Amino acid sequence: MLHNVKLLSSYMKAISSWPEDGENTIKSIPSPYQIARKINISANSSYKMWNLIFEKEYIKDMIIMPEVFPGGLRRYYLMAMLPFEYLKDVEHKLGELPFVEILHSSNYLKKKRESQGVENYSEIGHIQFISNEDHLMENLDEIGNAFRESGLEFKMMNYFPYSEVSTTPTQGQIRLVNCIAYKSVKNFSTEEITDELSYSRKRARKNLDMIVENRFVKGKVIFNFKKIPNIITKQISIMVPEADTGQYTRWFRSKKLIRDNLIYYGNYPHTLTLTVFGESMEEIDNITEFLSENFNEIYTIDRFETTFYSEIKNFYRSIQISERE
Repeated sequence: MLHNVKLLSSYMKAISSWPEDGENTIKSIPSPYQIARKINISANSSYKMWNLIFEKEYIKDMIIMPEVFPGGLRRYYLMAMLPFEYLKDVEHKLGELPFVEILHSSNYLKKKRESQGVENYSEIGHIQFISNEDHLMENLDEIGNAFRESGLEFKMMNYFPYSEVSTTPTQGQIRLVNCIAYKSVKNFSTEEITDELSYSRKRARKNLDMIVENRFVKGKVIFNFKKIPNIITKQISIMVPEADTGQYTRWFRSKKLIRDNLIYYGNYPHTLTLTVFGESMEEIDNITEFLSENFNEIYTIDRFETTFYSEIKNFYRSIQISERE
């Protein structure tokens, strides 16, 4: 099974794509059974692949991420210079801050459209955190201190709020999101919702479907690509004008070279992020060259590591509880 690269990549793509169009229910949350149906393999093969991926830590976890927050909170993204030699120290210090969700560390190679040459090289940290207007400056200073206490000058490139949610949730929906926020998909059960909110199973499923359909939650896969055998992966970031990101999604899906080799796709303000795979560097280079021909500014990422801070759940729930009081 390890040698079936296409199957393994298809399986990982199925795990990372929830929720997507046509799969807007809590029932469609990734599981061996759901993925077997989605990519047309036997249930037995699906369970074996699921166990393999998590036991070998090709995927560290898949987290149910909240996209709506109580107390006027919002999700922010911050980019700062982060050389890999300082990564472990900064990673540890950020773990002491209860409002930090995720740290991504990566090296960026900026490609010239004309020659495919490397224009510059940077090692960057992407910090995802929860804050509001009253505490934002204070939180930014605390993040800066985490860098400085690690012996590194804090060189912040930019920061910005980000949300894909266009519908305003009710307080009841926020409470429901709170019940499942930051839970692992591997351990998810609707029984916890029925117990905590005193919902019937039918009511729980109906309301969960509603928050999934409105994208008040989404799955976040914590990949560990360097452990995956027989697959070469590459993260690619593309800088684009802030516009309808749906147009880019449709464009990628229409291109067979991208569609067939894509594991993960995400969009952020001014940035599209793709994770592509291949069995050889030639395949990866062909994809990179194709994208360079169609976009002015792209960055390839050779090293990408993600740390999820599980204590964020306690911070999120503490805000929810104080709101009730």
